[in-house]
Amino acid sequence: MAEGILSAEEFARNILEFFQVSDLLKDGWELRYEEKHAQQSCPYLVKRNVLRALHIADVGDAGRLDEHSRTEGAGMDATLRNMEEEEGEGGDGDEDVDVAMPDGRAVVAACRFDYHIVYNLSYSVPTLYFSACHQDGKILSLDEVWQSVPSHYQRRLQSERWTFITQQEHPILGRPFYCLHPCHTADLMTAVLKATSQTSTSHSNYLVTWLSSVGPVVGLALPLEYAKLCEKR
Repeated sequence: MAEGILSAEEFARNILEFFQVSDLLKDGWELRYEEKHAQQSCPYLVKRNVLRALHIADVGDAGRLDEHSRTEGAGMDATLRNMEEEEGEGGDGDEDVDVAMPDGRAVVAACRFDYHIVYNLSYSVPTLYFSACHQDGKILSLDEVWQSVPSHYQRRLQSERWTFITQQEHPILGRPFYCLHPCHTADLMTAVLKATSQTSTSHSNYLVTWLSSVGPVVGLALPLEYAKLCEKR
């Protein structure tokens, strides 16, 4: 196997191990299967209702960004309503909601994020898809999503901000989602595994190392208990 990538079989093993830890921790991840899809042999992970604080420079910007979201995000509003209806059929209305609050900037609004981890057949790597909306249901624009990225990541990713976070069709649900584009994942993981003297095949859980590296960019952090899955075999 080439360095930095993961087979569909290894991905399935990784997310099952990941889900078992999440279940013990009550961390909110759901393990799902899509029986009618071409990727039916590959399960995927979902974490819903993560509340995050949207931070922007000032109130004037807030007004402009909110107006921007009404125009750019209009195409996703129906998608979000459909998702909420489907989730409501299988979920508990009294379920706990996670809250992630970035430090150091004024809070403007709380926004809801849903995260999906799906295997990408073309790149042979996991991909992080996410949806994001204001409390009133308006979808965040790409500008607003970028504003929610912690400032130290914004500085590092400035030159590729519109290619690192993109809007694509969810490969299983067939709906528009934001995602962290998978084109650089193999290179990233090759460097990370090399730095820890491991390889894709000797590493116990590629998924945890990858998600620990890219998740914080969009407010998704892992409890330290997941680290036990990253020990060498």
